[in-house]
Amino acid sequence: MHPPRILWTGLALATLSTLTTGRDLHHGTKLHPFLLQNPEGVRTLPAVLRTPRDATRGNETSCSLCPAALSLSPCKCTCKDNGQTELVCGAELSSCSQLTEILNKQVFPTSHYYKLTVDGTQLDCVIERDLWGPLDFEKIVFAKNQFTTVDNHAFIPFKDTLKTLNLENNKISNFFFPVINELPKLREFVVRGNEINFIPGYAYINSSSIKVLKASRNQLVLTSDTFAGLPLLEVLDLSYNKITKLSTHALRIPNHMADKLEIDLSYNEIQEIEPNAFSGVRGCMINLRNNKLITLPETTYRPVIDFTDTKVAFLVTENPLDCDCDICWIVQNATVAGCFDNFHCPNLNEGLSTITSADLGNCTLRRPG
Repeated sequence: MHPPRILWTGLALATLSTLTTGRDLHHGTKLHPFLLQNPEGVRTLPAVLRTPRDATRGNETSCSLCPAALSLSPCKCTCKDNGQTELVCGAELSSCSQLTEILNKQVFPTSHYYKLTVDGTQLDCVIERDLWGPLDFEKIVFAKNQFTTVDNHAFIPFKDTLKTLNLENNKISNFFFPVINELPKLREFVVRGNEINFIPGYAYINSSSIKVLKASRNQLVLTSDTFAGLPLLEVLDLSYNKITKLSTHALRIPNHMADKLEIDLSYNEIQEIEPNAFSGVRGCMINLRNNKLITLPETTYRPVIDFTDTKVAFLVTENPLDCDCDICWIVQNATVAGCFDNFHCPNLNEGLSTITSADLGNCTLRRPG
């Protein structure tokens, strides 16, 4: 946390009094021992901020980094027990101009706050860079509002601080994804529950910091190399979209360096997965449950199993699988079968763990050509 900035003049007299008497000039109360022992610390704090905490409510407090409560209304400022300070605006926030006025015109003891939350409002204005005023944040959560548009450069002011950007459950249809490249500390990006139908590929998104990307419950379809520029990716949630096919290199990450990767593609409409759709990923769990898969071709899944040295888990339960000799390569190899969940075959009314070669018509094991 950055130290509070001095936003008032006339501090020298209060500081001198503190150093000589150990008392606040204006209020006559003793200051925190730290301030008596550390004169340098006194010079960085406004005289009116005598203690780090003023009031407690559960695990939240109002503190020296918070402006007067009335000046922020209907928003609130709280300090967590770990010292992180947050600005929170809820359903009482009536307009974008009201939010702009709060962030731009109020006097804040510091310019840096850990988190800004705007949650459950009817706000539908353009999210743009002028909204923030002089403040910066590590985490921004604009969730369950009515926002439809995000300016291309809205988050550039936070290029040195922003670690989490959460825009879930709004009505955003277009987002300028290349802005991710200009936020070098961004680790988590959440846009689930919007109306986004396209994410540009490798040529537009390159981030060596993103670890979590959640874009479930949109209207997405995928193209090749969509996530190829995210080498540290650990969580990719694409569930509940409109994806019908995974083409070659759709989820390729050629320089994947993370030790693990969870890809959630459940509850889509995937009917076909081409070979090399997942090339390059390491240590992964790929959730394909509740799609429209009919077959599990060896040419698609075996390269991932081999590349990861069997450190992969395919979850394919709740698909209309037609199990015949095409899954013989799974049934006859216990190591390979261990890379799949105990999926159910409707045509056999059996799960993988109980299916034998005889159930498949005594077909012989075939290697892909």
